[in-house]
Amino acid sequence: MSVTLSLSYLLYIFKKIIGTCLMPLPMCLGLLALGLLLTRRGKQSRTGRWLIIASFAWLLLAGNMGFSRLLLHPLEYRYPAIPEIHSPADIPAELAGCTAVVVLGSGHTENPTFAASTMLCESALGRIVEGVRIARNLPQAILITSGSGDGKQESHGLVLSRSAQSMGMDVSRIRVINSAFDTQDEAKAVKQIVKRGKIALVTSAFHMPRALAMFRKQGLDAVPCPADFKGKPPPHTRLSNYVWDSESLFHTTLAVHEYIGYFWSMLRGQV
Repeated sequence: MSVTLSLSYLLYIFKKIIGTCLMPLPMCLGLLALGLLLTRRGKQSRTGRWLIIASFAWLLLAGNMGFSRLLLHPLEYRYPAIPEIHSPADIPAELAGCTAVVVLGSGHTENPTFAASTMLCESALGRIVEGVRIARNLPQAILITSGSGDGKQESHGLVLSRSAQSMGMDVSRIRVINSAFDTQDEAKAVKQIVKRGKIALVTSAFHMPRALAMFRKQGLDAVPCPADFKGKPPPHTRLSNYVWDSESLFHTTLAVHEYIGYFWSMLRGQV
């Protein structure tokens, strides 16, 4: 068991390292460094110059608002968001039979002076707010929060649980998964809890296609409930919607991470 866990953790770390190197900014810096190195050698200076140009061109693309939305849109709008629910009659038919609302983990900053919800990162906060909203309208369903910890401080799943309680969720309805390193681990852990029950799956919209495929691969009947939309289309078409900023670079990084993650999951037969 410990050997399996160690191998799983090592594979998780390897995936994180490789994935980080392929992200837009690290890749730009890598291309730039390689280009400068080749340029200094003289004989390969032409290749070096093209690599330098490619690094700046990719950075310009990655930091553009329009380009980042272009990458995010196929991920975020593959599944519709759950609409407002004002009464039991408004509950979508596919949600009505769910026995669990599953909120996938994201991240938080540990600070004992903060309330649990304040410790959550933007994505985690968006996910738990949506999860609690749905769970409140499904009184028969439990709320499952997920996220591992380092063994010294409370797990991310527990921080999500405390945040849900601060929003009015009864602790008796909450189950916490503390040992999941990634989405695949979360899918397996949820399967152990709900068995063959139907679940409402809550995660960031950009992460939903990969997460849903993994959960369904485990044989779970999962209803997509996307939250935390990043690439929301602007209300009006303006030139200012296609400029450059650091947030767009971040959004491009999220999209690239998901596309690479989906490909990696396909190679491993997880989706």
